[in-house]
Amino acid sequence: MMRALLLFLIMLYPMVDPNRVSAKQFEQRRLTGQIFQKESGSGTRLVAGAAVWIVGVGNVYTTGSDGEYRVVVPDVFQFGQTIRLHVKKRGWGIDQPRGGEFDLPKALIKDLFLLPVNSFEFLSDEQIDELLKNLLKNMTAQVQSGAKSEEIDPTKLVQEYASDHGIDYAEVRVKVEHRIRQYEAQDDPRWQCLAAVYRNDRGKAMELCQEDKAREKGNTELREQREKVKELSKATLRGQRSDDRVPESSRSTTISPTFHVSQPRSFSTGIKLSLLVEQSRGDTRIVLTQRTQTLSELEQAKRKLVQLIEEVVGDFRLAGDTYYVNYEFTKALRAYQEGLQYVEKDELPTLWADMQILIGNANNEIAIRSEGAPIHHYRRAALAAYQESLTIYTRHEFPQAWAGVQNNLGNTLSEQGIRTGGEEGRQLLAQAVAAYRAALEIRTRKYLPEGWAQTHNNLAKAALLLEDWPTAAESYRNVLMLYPDYEEAYQSAHFVYHERLFDYTSAFEVTEQWLKRHPNDLSGQANFAEAHLTTGHYGEAERRLAELLKKPDLDPNVSVGLRIVDIVTALALKKANTVPQKLQDLHALVSTQPESFHADWSFDGTTHFVQTEQAFARYRTWLMDLFAIVQSKDRAALLAALDRVQASFKP
Repeated sequence: MMRALLLFLIMLYPMVDPNRVSAKQFEQRRLTGQIFQKESGSGTRLVAGAAVWIVGVGNVYTTGSDGEYRVVVPDVFQFGQTIRLHVKKRGWGIDQPRGGEFDLPKALIKDLFLLPVNSFEFLSDEQIDELLKNLLKNMTAQVQSGAKSEEIDPTKLVQEYASDHGIDYAEVRVKVEHRIRQYEAQDDPRWQCLAAVYRNDRGKAMELCQEDKAREKGNTELREQREKVKELSKATLRGQRSDDRVPESSRSTTISPTFHVSQPRSFSTGIKLSLLVEQSRGDTRIVLTQRTQTLSELEQAKRKLVQLIEEVVGDFRLAGDTYYVNYEFTKALRAYQEGLQYVEKDELPTLWADMQILIGNANNEIAIRSEGAPIHHYRRAALAAYQESLTIYTRHEFPQAWAGVQNNLGNTLSEQGIRTGGEEGRQLLAQAVAAYRAALEIRTRKYLPEGWAQTHNNLAKAALLLEDWPTAAESYRNVLMLYPDYEEAYQSAHFVYHERLFDYTSAFEVTEQWLKRHPNDLSGQANFAEAHLTTGHYGEAERRLAELLKKPDLDPNVSVGLRIVDIVTALALKKANTVPQKLQDLHALVSTQPESFHADWSFDGTTHFVQTEQAFARYRTWLMDLFAIVQSKDRAALLAALDRVQASFKP
């Protein structure tokens, strides 16, 4: 009877393992806190209008006047797991916690503190450490097909940090160099590895970032900690699943938290039961205390397990990333795959999914550089890994991470489409476009500008291959909004607008913006001169062409194209009498070129303009012959075609 009563009392105060709360209860769990601005002295002020989200999750929350935020935490996140918050507030950056990164607290409360972006505190050792932690991640993003490892620039992260925080680049670099020297003097191979990576000493970096220590730690400490968690879980479960039950006759009697008896069967029975309760109070407390201690030990053990998993898998990722930026993708793949073996899907689902993404990336890079059957093997492996990651990174719970995977899927499908060719290749490219468009539903310019531009760049390239000119032009123009110095995007945007869409005004605007930042770019100047012609600014076109054709360093191919545009401009200005001399000058230029010389200039845009403008009606047929001479395969054929055009011209 005593044992039954003790169990009955315990049922009144059920002990709930915080790590075993149902997914349904966690669906709406939220991380909350307030955001403060640090002001001069020791003062702070609440921040309104700050956009906040968990990196990878998204679901932006904007703070009100109370500075409070509330972001949904998906149920797959474990307490003690490392998460990172992003705060977007113009002119401000996160001071604490460093980089917005911290262990998910059981209380689900975390305050954030911001500093003005130009604050000297962003040059502290702690902030520089946080910056350099992301060094390899930043460098892996620079990996491109057709490029070489030597083209990856470790200092790009420093440049971006300086720009983002409004600090002079030279000043940031001095602090980084100082910190790198301190890393080199430490005994910790992790920091020494990062120092070698920053120095671009790839051989030393790969030597320092070996997987041996991670493997040893995973096979000893991690395995022992898993066993400890299992034993403590079993002990807790045994305490919750006793077969003893209170007799049926006692179930109608309720004992309140103050141990009083309500509705006894008789007065004497109530007195006896009350005495029994008082006698058992001490035993009950012992049982409750023991169970509390067991649960506390279990919780601590689980937190320790989470930390160990993150450390071991993080070391494998460090090694894999080091191989990856050295373009040794097979070694990177092996490191990522081995790291995956040390994390179970139900332990840390997001870390497991992250490793799947890295495995997909490595497989994709190997496929790009393979020939024959291996292409399809690695491409299928990449797609399979991305799909595995999407079992965790669903659009509903992790829209930001989901969009990132969609972008990667698009890249894999696009590369496969290019290598496959034909109708099947076009279908794969169409699937890639669909994946990019899906990613852009989440990757917006407002909240994720870098990802937005990256995906638009990928979408533009796929659209070009599909000859979807409007999509290509729009996406390239979007890229230029964020990266106005990206020459490939500019040249492609101008080409599509001018040569395929015949949208001369947009071509003019794109080139005008480009030349504001790159006034000495001859290619841009040549495009602009032609754009003046096709937008009807004939006088300005003539002036610009004259200046360009005087430049001694003008490429002969460009010179041929510009001389033909100059002839068209002269006819638009009703200066047909100048054309014979211009033709002779063109002939003289071609005569001095090597035998293999041929012109590489597209006149599709100008051809369309000539065909639609009444000012060229008299010379339209002759101009079509003039444009056609650039199709000549060598110097002799070009001169012969030019002779025929010269002979047929009638002012």
